Amino acid sequence: MKKLIHNGMRLTFIGFAVILGACGTVKLPDIDFIKLPQFREDAQNIKDFPKVSDAPENPMGIRSDAEWDAAAQDLISKGEAFQSPVSTTHTQNNELPKSEIEKLRERVQAYKKDDPVE
Repeated sequence: MKKLIHNGMRLTFIGFAVILGACGTVKLPDIDFIKLPQFREDAQNIKDFPKVSDAPENPMGIRSDAEWDAAAQDLISKGEAFQSPVSTTHTQNNELPKSEIEKLRERVQAYKKDDPVE
């Protein structure tokens, strides 16, 4: 059974590779949409379209590698220094006091009194 699944997966992969390879050999026509009459008027009426030469060479306001590293180290040190708060409601060995256990048992019994009898 495993061999059939393995062979089926191999055939699927080969078929996918053939289809993908065939897509790469299709030559698409070079269509310039701006010259088409449907788009020519819209293209000529574009106002205040930014020029590529006006674009900044590098994006602005990006941290340097050193700043990213410093921020990451800061987060790591804060994570390592974190100590979870100590619970004050339980005793040192994390057991509920007997009085609290009895109160919870009484609440369960009171809740069970509402259950229909089977």
